[in-house]
Amino acid sequence: MHRLGLRYQLHADLPGKPDILLKRSRVAVFVDGGFWHGRDFDRLGPQLHVRRKFWLEKISANIARDQRNNIALRKLGYKVLRFWDDEVLRASGRCARTVLRAQASRLPKHETTIRRKRSP
Repeated sequence: MHRLGLRYQLHADLPGKPDILLKRSRVAVFVDGGFWHGRDFDRLGPQLHVRRKFWLEKISANIARDQRNNIALRKLGYKVLRFWDDEVLRASGRCARTVLRAQASRLPKHETTIRRKRSP
């Protein structure tokens, strides 16, 4: 993201503590761990065997909390983007371009030009 010209803050003090915050364009980005945040939970949840009740409650609560945080951030005027951790590892460039497009859509046209470092 930095190479694309995006400047951001890490772990902002907002609902859900977004992993990445583009303050000026009001874009909040989360990188969620698949297990902890319920990726494929409907399909994989029934397969949990060890401490089943605990994990079902924990992951369900995480999903609900994520939804509440999304709503709270939207009420504050933020666009919320969520990526799965393995998605960022596999396709970081695509994820960064998604963030770049989100930023560009929320800034006035004259502010969306990407500033790149000049080569010496």
